[in-house]
Amino acid sequence: MSTTEARITHALGLIDAAEHPLEVRFATAYATGYIDALYDAQHVGAAAVQRYRDDAQARRSRRLTALGAGDQA
Repeated sequence: MSTTEARITHALGLIDAAEHPLEVRFATAYATGYIDALYDAQHVGAAAVQRYRDDAQARRSRRLTALGAGDQA
């Protein structure tokens, strides 16, 4: 696993580790922003960015549901 991949995995893991719905939302925003910045710097391709974004949103939805907050915007 490359350093970039490891850092993305860590950023996505913050969503899973969040203990409050607000933390989930902040972690999702952080991960998405980080992924977008890597794309802007041409460290990851468009297809990978979309996969990572989809993963972040799926993790967000699962975590919010687990915390009883539902998947509210």
